[in-house]
Amino acid sequence: MIVTWIMGLPIFVDGYLNIMTLSTCMKKLTGQHRVPREALSYIIDSAGAPVCAILPLSTWAIFFSGLFFTQPGIAELGYGTAIKTFYHVIPFAFYAIAAVAIVPLFIVGAVPKLGRMRTAYRRLQETGKVYSPESAPLNEEDESEFQTQGSLMDFILPVDVLIILAIISGTFGNRLAADFFPVEGASRTDLIRCAALTSLHDETPEGKSTLELACRFGDNSQETEGSTFLEFTAQTRMSGVDLPDGTHARKGASDVIEQYVKAQGGKVPGDLHTHVEKVSSLGGTPLVVCENNKALGVIYLKDTVKPGMVERFERLRAIGIKTIMCIGDNPLTADTIAKEAGVDGFIAE
Repeated sequence: MIVTWIMGLPIFVDGYLNIMTLSTCMKKLTGQHRVPREALSYIIDSAGAPVCAILPLSTWAIFFSGLFFTQPGIAELGYGTAIKTFYHVIPFAFYAIAAVAIVPLFIVGAVPKLGRMRTAYRRLQETGKVYSPESAPLNEEDESEFQTQGSLMDFILPVDVLIILAIISGTFGNRLAADFFPVEGASRTDLIRCAALTSLHDETPEGKSTLELACRFGDNSQETEGSTFLEFTAQTRMSGVDLPDGTHARKGASDVIEQYVKAQGGKVPGDLHTHVEKVSSLGGTPLVVCENNKALGVIYLKDTVKPGMVERFERLRAIGIKTIMCIGDNPLTADTIAKEAGVDGFIAE
Protein backbone atom coordinates (compact mmCIF):
# COMPACT_ATOMS: atom_id res chain seq x y z
CA MET A 1 0.00 0.00 0.00
CA ILE A 2 2.82 2.40 0.79
CA VAL A 3 4.27 1.75 -2.68
CA THR A 4 0.92 2.69 -4.23
CA TRP A 5 0.87 5.95 -2.29
CA ILE A 6 4.48 6.81 -3.19
CA MET A 7 3.96 6.01 -6.87
CA GLY A 8 0.93 8.29 -6.94
CA LEU A 9 2.88 11.36 -5.83
CA PRO A 10 4.97 11.86 -9.03
CA ILE A 11 1.93 11.49 -11.32
CA PHE A 12 0.67 14.97 -10.60
CA VAL A 13 -0.08 16.13 -14.14
CA ASP A 14 -3.77 15.25 -13.88
CA GLY A 15 -6.05 13.59 -11.33
CA TYR A 16 -7.76 11.32 -13.85
CA LEU A 17 -4.40 10.21 -15.27
CA ASN A 18 -3.20 9.45 -11.74
CA ILE A 19 -6.23 7.35 -10.85
CA MET A 20 -6.40 5.39 -14.12
CA THR A 21 -2.66 4.68 -14.22
CA LEU A 22 -2.32 3.58 -10.60
CA SER A 23 -5.48 1.49 -10.55
CA THR A 24 -4.41 -0.41 -13.67
CA CYS A 25 -0.88 -0.97 -12.43
CA MET A 26 -1.58 -1.77 -8.79
CA LYS A 27 -4.86 -3.69 -8.79
CA LYS A 28 -3.36 -7.11 -9.35
CA LEU A 29 -0.30 -6.53 -7.18
CA THR A 30 -2.28 -5.31 -4.17
CA GLY A 31 -4.70 -8.18 -4.63
CA GLN A 32 -1.82 -10.64 -4.29
CA HIS A 33 -0.86 -8.90 -1.03
CA ARG A 34 -4.44 -9.14 0.26
CA VAL A 35 -5.32 -5.44 0.17
CA PRO A 36 -9.07 -4.79 -0.06
CA ARG A 37 -10.13 -2.91 -3.16
CA GLU A 38 -11.79 -0.35 -0.91
CA ALA A 39 -8.42 0.46 0.66
CA LEU A 40 -6.75 0.60 -2.74
CA SER A 41 -9.44 2.98 -3.99
CA TYR A 42 -9.00 5.23 -0.97
CA ILE A 43 -5.22 5.40 -1.37
CA ILE A 44 -5.37 6.07 -5.11
CA ASP A 45 -8.08 8.70 -4.76
CA SER A 46 -6.12 10.49 -2.03
CA ALA A 47 -3.00 10.46 -4.21
CA GLY A 48 -4.94 11.77 -7.19
CA ALA A 49 -6.84 15.05 -7.07
CA PRO A 50 -5.40 16.22 -3.70
CA VAL A 51 -1.83 15.90 -5.00
CA CYS A 52 -2.72 17.74 -8.21
CA ALA A 53 -4.42 20.48 -6.21
CA ILE A 54 -1.29 21.38 -4.24
CA LEU A 55 1.34 21.12 -6.98
CA PRO A 56 1.75 23.94 -9.52
CA LEU A 57 2.56 21.79 -12.57
CA SER A 58 -0.83 20.15 -13.06
CA THR A 59 -4.11 20.60 -14.87
CA TRP A 60 -5.60 21.76 -11.58
CA ALA A 61 -3.34 24.82 -11.64
CA ILE A 62 -4.89 25.79 -14.98
CA PHE A 63 -8.38 25.04 -13.68
CA PHE A 64 -8.00 27.20 -10.59
CA SER A 65 -6.33 29.98 -12.58
CA GLY A 66 -9.32 30.00 -14.91
CA LEU A 67 -11.61 30.40 -11.90
CA PHE A 68 -9.46 33.22 -10.54
CA PHE A 69 -9.74 35.08 -13.85
CA THR A 70 -13.48 35.43 -13.26
CA GLN A 71 -13.12 36.94 -9.78
CA PRO A 72 -12.59 40.74 -9.71
CA GLY A 73 -11.27 40.63 -6.14
CA ILE A 74 -8.30 38.44 -7.09
CA ALA A 75 -6.39 41.44 -8.47
CA GLU A 76 -6.75 43.18 -5.10
CA LEU A 77 -4.62 40.47 -3.47
CA GLY A 78 -1.64 41.96 -5.27
CA TYR A 79 -0.09 38.73 -6.53
CA GLY A 80 -0.25 39.71 -10.20
CA THR A 81 -1.45 36.99 -12.54
CA ALA A 82 -4.01 34.30 -11.72
CA ILE A 83 -1.40 31.53 -11.83
CA LYS A 84 0.80 33.42 -9.34
CA THR A 85 -2.24 33.77 -7.10
CA PHE A 86 -2.71 29.99 -7.25
CA TYR A 87 0.88 29.47 -6.12
CA HIS A 88 0.29 31.70 -3.10
CA VAL A 89 -2.93 29.94 -2.00
CA ILE A 90 -1.45 26.42 -2.12
CA PRO A 91 -0.48 26.51 1.62
CA PHE A 92 -4.16 27.15 2.41
CA ALA A 93 -5.41 24.04 0.58
CA PHE A 94 -5.95 22.38 3.95
CA TYR A 95 -8.17 19.52 2.74
CA ALA A 96 -5.78 18.48 -0.03
CA ILE A 97 -2.76 18.60 2.27
CA ALA A 98 -4.56 16.63 4.99
CA ALA A 99 -5.86 14.04 2.50
CA VAL A 100 -2.34 13.32 1.25
CA ALA A 101 -0.82 13.25 4.76
CA ILE A 102 -3.42 10.95 6.32
CA VAL A 103 -2.84 8.11 3.84
CA PRO A 104 0.49 6.85 5.31
CA LEU A 105 -1.07 7.06 8.77
CA PHE A 106 -3.91 4.86 7.52
CA ILE A 107 -1.45 2.42 5.97
CA VAL A 108 0.57 1.93 9.17
CA GLY A 109 -2.59 1.59 11.27
CA ALA A 110 -2.34 4.92 13.11
CA VAL A 111 -5.77 5.86 11.75
CA PRO A 112 -8.48 3.34 12.70
CA LYS A 113 -10.53 1.61 10.03
CA LEU A 114 -14.14 2.71 10.36
CA GLY A 115 -17.47 2.02 8.68
CA ARG A 116 -17.31 0.34 5.28
CA MET A 117 -13.53 0.16 5.42
CA ARG A 118 -13.76 -1.94 8.58
CA THR A 119 -16.37 -4.09 6.85
CA ALA A 120 -14.03 -4.59 3.89
CA TYR A 121 -11.20 -5.81 6.12
CA ARG A 122 -13.59 -8.12 8.00
CA ARG A 123 -14.74 -9.60 4.69
CA LEU A 124 -11.12 -10.17 3.68
CA GLN A 125 -10.42 -12.04 6.93
CA GLU A 126 -13.56 -14.16 6.70
CA THR A 127 -13.73 -14.95 2.97
CA GLY A 128 -10.32 -14.02 1.55
CA LYS A 129 -12.04 -11.83 -1.07
CA VAL A 130 -10.39 -8.48 -1.78
CA TYR A 131 -13.58 -7.20 -3.38
CA SER A 132 -17.25 -7.36 -2.43
CA PRO A 133 -19.79 -9.61 -4.18
CA GLU A 134 -21.54 -6.51 -5.55
CA SER A 135 -18.39 -5.43 -7.40
CA ALA A 136 -17.48 -8.91 -8.65
CA PRO A 137 -18.50 -8.22 -12.29
CA LEU A 138 -16.09 -5.28 -12.35
CA ASN A 139 -13.20 -7.18 -10.78
CA GLU A 140 -13.28 -10.66 -12.23
CA GLU A 141 -10.83 -10.97 -15.09
CA ASP A 142 -10.12 -13.64 -17.65
CA GLU A 143 -6.35 -13.85 -17.26
CA SER A 144 -5.99 -15.46 -20.68
CA GLU A 145 -7.00 -12.18 -22.31
CA PHE A 146 -4.13 -10.21 -20.80
CA GLN A 147 -0.38 -10.24 -21.28
CA THR A 148 1.21 -10.78 -17.86
CA GLN A 149 4.88 -10.42 -18.88
CA GLY A 150 5.34 -6.77 -17.97
CA SER A 151 8.12 -4.88 -16.28
CA LEU A 152 8.48 -1.80 -14.11
CA MET A 153 9.67 0.15 -17.16
CA ASP A 154 6.26 -0.42 -18.77
CA PHE A 155 4.93 1.87 -16.04
CA ILE A 156 7.82 4.31 -15.60
CA LEU A 157 8.78 5.11 -19.20
CA PRO A 158 5.36 6.14 -20.62
CA VAL A 159 4.49 8.18 -17.52
CA ASP A 160 7.88 9.92 -17.42
CA VAL A 161 7.69 10.79 -21.10
CA LEU A 162 4.17 12.18 -20.65
CA ILE A 163 5.17 14.29 -17.63
CA ILE A 164 8.23 15.66 -19.40
CA LEU A 165 6.27 16.59 -22.51
CA ALA A 166 3.53 18.14 -20.38
CA ILE A 167 5.81 20.50 -18.46
CA ILE A 168 8.11 21.61 -21.27
CA SER A 169 7.18 24.08 -23.94
CA GLY A 170 8.46 24.29 -27.46
CA THR A 171 8.47 28.07 -27.41
CA PHE A 172 9.69 30.77 -25.05
CA GLY A 173 6.08 31.36 -24.00
CA ASN A 174 6.16 35.15 -23.75
CA ARG A 175 4.76 36.42 -27.02
CA LEU A 176 6.18 39.83 -27.74
CA ALA A 177 4.76 42.55 -29.97
CA ALA A 178 6.81 42.81 -33.17
CA ASP A 179 4.80 45.10 -35.49
CA PHE A 180 1.52 46.89 -36.19
CA PHE A 181 -0.51 46.35 -39.38
CA PRO A 182 -3.26 48.96 -39.97
CA VAL A 183 -6.29 48.09 -42.09
CA GLU A 184 -7.32 50.13 -45.11
CA GLY A 185 -8.86 53.45 -44.05
CA ALA A 186 -7.12 53.47 -40.63
CA SER A 187 -3.87 55.24 -39.83
CA ARG A 188 -0.91 53.45 -38.30
CA THR A 189 -0.71 56.25 -35.74
CA ASP A 190 -4.27 55.61 -34.51
CA LEU A 191 -3.62 51.87 -34.37
CA ILE A 192 -0.47 52.34 -32.27
CA ARG A 193 -2.17 54.90 -30.03
CA CYS A 194 -5.15 52.65 -29.22
CA ALA A 195 -2.91 49.60 -28.82
CA ALA A 196 -0.88 51.56 -26.28
CA LEU A 197 -3.96 52.85 -24.44
CA THR A 198 -5.36 49.34 -24.02
CA SER A 199 -1.98 48.18 -22.69
CA LEU A 200 -1.35 50.84 -20.04
CA HIS A 201 -2.64 48.53 -17.28
CA ASP A 202 -2.03 45.23 -19.09
CA GLU A 203 0.49 43.33 -16.93
CA THR A 204 0.83 40.39 -19.32
CA PRO A 205 4.08 40.04 -21.34
CA GLU A 206 2.04 40.72 -24.47
CA GLY A 207 0.59 43.92 -23.04
CA LYS A 208 3.92 45.21 -21.73
CA SER A 209 5.70 44.51 -25.01
CA THR A 210 2.90 46.23 -26.96
CA LEU A 211 3.34 49.35 -24.86
CA GLU A 212 7.13 49.22 -25.25
CA LEU A 213 6.89 48.80 -29.02
CA ALA A 214 4.41 51.70 -29.24
CA CYS A 215 6.86 53.89 -27.31
CA ARG A 216 9.66 52.94 -29.71
CA PHE A 217 7.44 54.07 -32.57
CA GLY A 218 7.06 57.46 -30.89
CA ASP A 219 3.76 57.06 -29.04
CA ASN A 220 3.57 58.72 -25.62
CA SER A 221 0.02 57.87 -24.57
CA GLN A 222 -0.70 58.53 -20.89
CA GLU A 223 -3.51 57.43 -18.62
CA THR A 224 -6.39 59.89 -18.59
CA GLU A 225 -7.95 60.58 -15.22
CA GLY A 226 -11.32 58.89 -14.96
CA SER A 227 -10.46 56.08 -17.40
CA THR A 228 -11.79 52.58 -16.76
CA PHE A 229 -9.52 49.69 -17.73
CA LEU A 230 -10.78 46.22 -18.62
CA GLU A 231 -8.46 43.31 -17.83
CA PHE A 232 -7.99 40.45 -20.24
CA THR A 233 -9.76 37.26 -19.13
CA ALA A 234 -10.02 33.79 -20.60
CA GLN A 235 -13.75 34.36 -20.99
CA THR A 236 -13.76 37.76 -22.76
CA ARG A 237 -10.45 37.20 -24.60
CA MET A 238 -9.94 40.93 -24.88
CA SER A 239 -8.80 43.90 -22.84
CA GLY A 240 -9.35 47.61 -23.22
CA VAL A 241 -10.08 51.02 -21.78
CA ASP A 242 -13.10 53.31 -21.58
CA LEU A 243 -12.05 56.96 -21.67
CA PRO A 244 -13.96 59.81 -19.97
CA ASP A 245 -14.89 61.31 -23.36
CA GLY A 246 -16.84 58.16 -24.27
CA THR A 247 -14.14 56.52 -26.41
CA HIS A 248 -13.89 52.74 -26.10
CA ALA A 249 -10.64 51.05 -27.18
CA ARG A 250 -10.27 47.29 -27.27
CA LYS A 251 -7.67 44.70 -28.29
CA GLY A 252 -8.07 40.94 -28.38
CA ALA A 253 -8.70 37.83 -30.45
CA SER A 254 -9.82 38.59 -34.00
CA ASP A 255 -13.21 36.86 -33.76
CA VAL A 256 -14.03 38.58 -30.46
CA ILE A 257 -13.13 42.06 -31.72
CA GLU A 258 -15.08 41.47 -34.93
CA GLN A 259 -18.17 40.63 -32.88
CA TYR A 260 -17.56 43.70 -30.69
CA VAL A 261 -17.30 46.00 -33.73
CA LYS A 262 -20.49 44.60 -35.24
CA ALA A 263 -22.31 44.92 -31.91
CA GLN A 264 -21.38 48.63 -31.91
CA GLY A 265 -22.88 49.05 -35.36
CA GLY A 266 -19.60 49.01 -37.27
CA LYS A 267 -18.33 46.98 -40.20
CA VAL A 268 -15.32 44.69 -40.40
CA PRO A 269 -12.78 45.95 -42.99
CA GLY A 270 -12.29 43.65 -45.92
CA ASP A 271 -8.53 43.40 -45.47
CA LEU A 272 -8.63 42.61 -41.73
CA HIS A 273 -8.70 38.86 -42.36
CA THR A 274 -5.75 39.27 -44.75
CA HIS A 275 -3.65 40.83 -41.99
CA VAL A 276 -4.78 38.19 -39.47
CA GLU A 277 -3.82 35.37 -41.84
CA LYS A 278 -0.51 37.08 -42.65
CA VAL A 279 0.46 37.17 -38.97
CA SER A 280 -0.73 33.59 -38.46
CA SER A 281 1.27 32.38 -41.47
CA LEU A 282 4.39 33.86 -39.86
CA GLY A 283 3.78 31.73 -36.78
CA GLY A 284 2.65 34.73 -34.77
CA THR A 285 -0.51 35.56 -32.86
CA PRO A 286 -2.72 38.33 -34.24
CA LEU A 287 -4.41 40.75 -31.83
CA VAL A 288 -7.01 43.01 -33.41
CA VAL A 289 -7.43 46.58 -32.16
CA CYS A 290 -10.54 48.71 -32.47
CA GLU A 291 -11.74 52.13 -31.39
CA ASN A 292 -15.49 52.33 -30.76
CA ASN A 293 -17.05 50.62 -33.80
CA LYS A 294 -14.01 50.89 -36.06
CA ALA A 295 -11.39 48.17 -36.45
CA LEU A 296 -7.95 49.77 -36.77
CA GLY A 297 -5.64 46.86 -37.48
CA VAL A 298 -3.57 44.01 -36.08
CA ILE A 299 -0.77 43.68 -33.54
CA TYR A 300 1.75 41.03 -34.56
CA LEU A 301 2.78 38.99 -31.48
CA LYS A 302 5.84 36.92 -32.26
CA ASP A 303 6.44 33.54 -30.60
CA THR A 304 9.92 32.10 -31.07
CA VAL A 305 10.65 28.37 -30.99
CA LYS A 306 13.32 27.47 -28.44
CA PRO A 307 16.72 26.53 -29.88
CA GLY A 308 17.30 22.80 -30.04
CA MET A 309 13.62 21.76 -30.04
CA VAL A 310 13.83 20.33 -33.57
CA GLU A 311 16.75 18.11 -32.57
CA ARG A 312 14.97 16.95 -29.39
CA PHE A 313 11.84 15.95 -31.28
CA GLU A 314 13.99 14.20 -33.87
CA ARG A 315 15.59 12.08 -31.13
CA LEU A 316 12.15 11.15 -29.81
CA ARG A 317 11.07 10.23 -33.32
CA ALA A 318 14.14 8.01 -33.69
CA ILE A 319 13.03 5.86 -30.73
CA GLY A 320 9.49 5.59 -32.03
CA ILE A 321 7.79 8.39 -30.09
CA LYS A 322 5.63 10.82 -32.03
CA THR A 323 5.00 14.32 -30.70
CA ILE A 324 1.67 16.13 -30.90
CA MET A 325 1.51 19.85 -30.09
CA CYS A 326 -1.61 21.14 -28.32
CA ILE A 327 -2.00 24.88 -28.81
CA GLY A 328 -4.74 27.45 -28.34
CA ASP A 329 -3.90 29.33 -31.54
CA ASN A 330 -5.77 29.12 -34.82
CA PRO A 331 -4.89 26.24 -37.20
CA LEU A 332 -2.77 28.41 -39.51
CA THR A 333 -0.55 29.65 -36.67
CA ALA A 334 -0.41 26.14 -35.20
CA ASP A 335 0.65 24.65 -38.53
CA THR A 336 3.47 27.18 -38.93
CA ILE A 337 4.80 26.65 -35.39
CA ALA A 338 4.49 22.86 -35.74
CA LYS A 339 6.59 22.90 -38.91
CA GLU A 340 9.17 25.21 -37.34
CA ALA A 341 9.42 23.09 -34.20
CA GLY A 342 9.47 19.79 -36.07
CA VAL A 343 6.54 18.09 -34.29
CA ASP A 344 4.56 15.34 -35.99
CA GLY A 345 1.14 16.93 -35.63
CA PHE A 346 -0.91 19.48 -33.77
CA ILE A 347 -4.29 20.14 -32.21
CA ALA A 348 -5.32 23.79 -32.54
CA GLU A 349 -7.88 25.90 -30.68
